[in-house]
Amino acid sequence: MKINLLSYNIRYDNPLDGVNIWDNRKMDLCALIAQQNPSIFCIQEAQKSQKDFLEMQFPNFGLVGVGRSDGWENGEMVNIFYDKNIFEKLENGDFWLSDTPELIGSCTWGNRLPRLVSWIKLQEKTTNNILFVFNTHFDHESLNARQKSVTLLHQKVQEIAGNHLAFITGDFNLTPSESTYKMLKNVFFDTKILFNKNIPQTSTFNNFGTNAVSNLWIDYIFSNQKDTFTIENFEVIDTKINNRFPSDHFAILIKIEKNS
Repeated sequence: MKINLLSYNIRYDNPLDGVNIWDNRKMDLCALIAQQNPSIFCIQEAQKSQKDFLEMQFPNFGLVGVGRSDGWENGEMVNIFYDKNIFEKLENGDFWLSDTPELIGSCTWGNRLPRLVSWIKLQEKTTNNILFVFNTHFDHESLNARQKSVTLLHQKVQEIAGNHLAFITGDFNLTPSESTYKMLKNVFFDTKILFNKNIPQTSTFNNFGTNAVSNLWIDYIFSNQKDTFTIENFEVIDTKINNRFPSDHFAILIKIEKNS
């Protein structure tokens, strides 16, 4: 089973973004995603209108994920898109990063905004291999919230995925120098490190290219296993489309083959 897995903070539809408003960049963003030929792509910060547009542009993909505010369509989403020609969806769900993860919109750890995880259980059609994907967006303000989010995320991945291979994607709003990253590395494997080759780019945040941003690596793809698959490539997609970055983050892409 070969998989191209992409994670991308697409930047919410902010009318104050000037030349970088969503309507000016949405086709470029879709072009960038399509160029990577993903089997699965995970997005962060999506609002309903953005999710709906991507769904129209990628008709061969199914998707999961709900709004963080109402558990339906209100508030930012962390959607997971999967190629329906390759995978069958078996299960999916969502939980909030709080002391009450099943309570929609809950936030109890000092974060002002609710944060959630959307997940999916997929079966590859030709091999019947099972794969789980978890997608999230950690809080950008509260260190306490980020640290407690790691503990809950690990607990839920163990509970939901069990012994199956799982990838955990997202904008974690933390650099490798933060103590929370060390917590993540204690329970998951950073696929960038597993790839073990030089990655020229040192940042996943570009601020639409308006200011130099260095050493701000805050987007990751983690896994719960390391010996059940081979990483053929890990890449930061830092190319421009029509002379612009389609988002204020770079997408990250891993190409993996599951070991038999």
